[in-house]
Formats: sequence, C-alpha cells, structure tokens
Amino acid sequence: MVVWGSDVGGNVVSFDGGALASFDGGALGLRLDARRDAKGKEVPELSVDEKAEVYDGEKIIFSSNPVLQRMNPYVTEMALGFVSGGGK
Repeated sequence: MVVWGSDVGGNVVSFDGGALASFDGGALGLRLDARRDAKGKEVPELSVDEKAEVYDGEKIIFSSNPVLQRMNPYVTEMALGFVSGGGK
C-alpha cells in the first residue's frame, strides 16, 4: 500500500506480507515519485476523474490501482532501518 498525497509523491507503508515486508533485524522504506518516470519523461495526462482518485488529499492507494499503475511511479528514496542489538 502507498500513502499518496497531492502532487508530492508517496510512501510505501505496507508490503502486505511480501518478501520486502521485513528482513532479519530491519525494515525497508520507499518514497515514490510519479511526476516523471525513471527516464525523466512526463507522466501521462490524467483525466479529471483519475486526478481526483489519486490527488484529492493524502490517501492510501493500493499498488494495484489502475491509475497509479498508469502513472508508473518510481523509487526516489530508500531507507533501511535496523533494530539495535542491545550491545550484543
């Protein structure tokens, strides 16, 4: 699931139990952008209804959403968090 807000992109908030949901001792966070694709090409023009579906305030959108897939967002930032071993 992605939290998507206005025109600033979004953050992956859940990998829904998939392979990236967790790994030994840490977690992965991803920030997405869809204003341009990975090659710098403009996002396809969206209809008024499509824009309302993804840009009307911050909301959770599933990656299977057809509008989000058409926008083809790409990863702009990755963050790895590790749980402290408590001095071990």
